[in-house]
Amino acid sequence: MLQLQDGGRLIIPVGELQQQLLCVERSQDQFFSTVIEAVKFVPLVNGGLA
Repeated sequence: MLQLQDGGRLIIPVGELQQQLLCVERSQDQFFSTVIEAVKFVPLVNGGLA
């Protein structure tokens, strides 16, 4: 996460079966994480438009 700019936010789904939407914020050299809510992301599939 060293690429996250000071004051930046990263929103990511974390987990496999039970996922949580996580907000990671950087303040100088410290990182703070907050759980936003439970989520369920579907996997992306390779393919063209039908």
